[in-house]
Amino acid sequence: MVSPQQFPDFYFLQGSQQQTLDFTQHIDCVLITHFHLDHCGALTYFTEGVGYNGPVLATPPTKAIIPLMLEDFRKVSATQQRQSQNNQQNNNNSGGGETAFTSEMIKNCISKIQTIQLHETLTIKDDIKVTAYYAGHVLGACMFYVECNGESVVYTGDYNMTADRHLGSAWIDKLKPDLVITETTYATTIRDSKRAREREFLKQVHETLDNGGKVLIPVFALGRAQELCVLLETYWNRTNLQYPIYFTGGLTEKANFYYKLFINWTNEKIKRSFTKNQNIFQFQHVKTLDTASIKSDQPMVCFASPGMLHGGYSLAIFKDWAGSEKNTLIIPGYCMPGTVGNKLLSGEKRIMIDGKEVDVKIKIYNMSFSAHADSKGIMELLTHLEAKNVMLVHGEKEKMRVLSQQIKDQLGVNCYCPANHAQLKIYTDPKIEILIGAHIINLMNQIYAKSLLNFYRPNSTMYLSNCLISVDNRTEIDTNIEICKPLMISSHESQNSQIIDFASQQKQEHQFKVDQTLDQYEQVDMVLNWSQPISESIQDITLFEGRLTDAILNSILEQKKLAFGLKNLIFMDEELKEATQLAQVIQDQYLQLDHDNRTVRLSFGSLETDIGYWLKDILDSLN
Repeated sequence: MVSPQQFPDFYFLQGSQQQTLDFTQHIDCVLITHFHLDHCGALTYFTEGVGYNGPVLATPPTKAIIPLMLEDFRKVSATQQRQSQNNQQNNNNSGGGETAFTSEMIKNCISKIQTIQLHETLTIKDDIKVTAYYAGHVLGACMFYVECNGESVVYTGDYNMTADRHLGSAWIDKLKPDLVITETTYATTIRDSKRAREREFLKQVHETLDNGGKVLIPVFALGRAQELCVLLETYWNRTNLQYPIYFTGGLTEKANFYYKLFINWTNEKIKRSFTKNQNIFQFQHVKTLDTASIKSDQPMVCFASPGMLHGGYSLAIFKDWAGSEKNTLIIPGYCMPGTVGNKLLSGEKRIMIDGKEVDVKIKIYNMSFSAHADSKGIMELLTHLEAKNVMLVHGEKEKMRVLSQQIKDQLGVNCYCPANHAQLKIYTDPKIEILIGAHIINLMNQIYAKSLLNFYRPNSTMYLSNCLISVDNRTEIDTNIEICKPLMISSHESQNSQIIDFASQQKQEHQFKVDQTLDQYEQVDMVLNWSQPISESIQDITLFEGRLTDAILNSILEQKKLAFGLKNLIFMDEELKEATQLAQVIQDQYLQLDHDNRTVRLSFGSLETDIGYWLKDILDSLN
């Protein structure tokens, strides 16, 4: 039987309604970013206990590994409840004799998960589009981009902006969403270099072993465990060390199987080694711990879960090893307040474990190998996404407040830190949907194709001011709409909808509602113009025109080099000829030089902002 006290109060969503909420009807979709229990631990309760039967999305590695985590959680919960019953025979608190959920319930829950691949877009209930992006952090972790009726949200889950030894760094398109919901585990922390941390970690491990001591490294079974196992395995091979490395329990063995299975989710170095029949997760030095070895005097390294020393093998081994000054405890991640790990990092020298006081003589180090983005990484992601609003979650209140102010000051956007159970309303700009025939997009792409600038694809969306522009590729619609600058935009509220007034090329005013298509209009003018005087230091305008052509040509060639990832790319004569022609076409189409008034004018359509600002940068560099 499910014990609701262990899980979030989903019935909070019911609000003031008296009737029990039908979650399947009320919630469109559940998104699982990765397999850590703080992100998926209540899923079985939600589907099997509360009764949600709607769509659940996760990546293939996440779906594969979640059952291991939930089953381990079920066993630990059952053990803790039995211990609680033995210690408090007369305690009648609710939930005392209940297990979290059964193995059968976990199986039924997992069968309801639909997988989504990276960069795949799935449509939920006709109008909700969900796209997954790589998040780093752990195997299979992803960010979600959700679009619905012109509004868009990026939910990051947990992510890492720095590549490590087995996973790549997070990557996502410049989406410019209405809202980004980001984790803030390290809201105010800027970590030192990864290489420096690795050197210090290996130094402490090696010195402890050479001095006859034991090293305890509490970790969660998936994620940092594999990262540190790879680090030690590599170091042992390089230095020919013979000290044993142990890992407690069988969960990590199962996890390593999935790391081998989903090798394509790891970083490029691991994938390259795999193609040479070298699987780095086939550890030669890391073995499963025999519990008898815990009492042994032999120097050893032992990985044990959980990572915060709040129970399980890691706490049991710590209790046994804590009394020796020769031993070392290395805590590689975050420890929540109230856990033994947090108390040790706070400097406490006497710890109560199972009702007994333990004297702490073991050396303690906190070396962050956490796979969460630090403050610098969070700001890097938010700067890249160019969101209109930011919401901070998954962090500590005061640190989130500091980061929130930094975001407001540096990025100039609204930033919110809502408390649990708080309701937050975010107002976005009204958007007008305009259909554009695919043939117009194809004409634009003829210019973009060779210059490697952004492409606009049929059935994609672009954002321009207050307009949501939907590119239409239905062959039966033959629209002839060119998007240029509106002569007038004003908005006001009516009883039924938001109304936007436009002036057409013929200066005739039209009114249309949000989401109404404009295929009945022949043309809507939206041209962006920009001009600046040519510097007085430039005496020969004709010479300036030649320099401008050369600068455009050089920029095109540089973009091609970047596209191929080569700093020194030799172009054939035919390629140079094509690029030169393209530079001249671009200059003729977008730029006009006024010799008499010594000005240069740049004109481009509103859908062509990439090419427009690219040319503006070139002009600024020459002038």
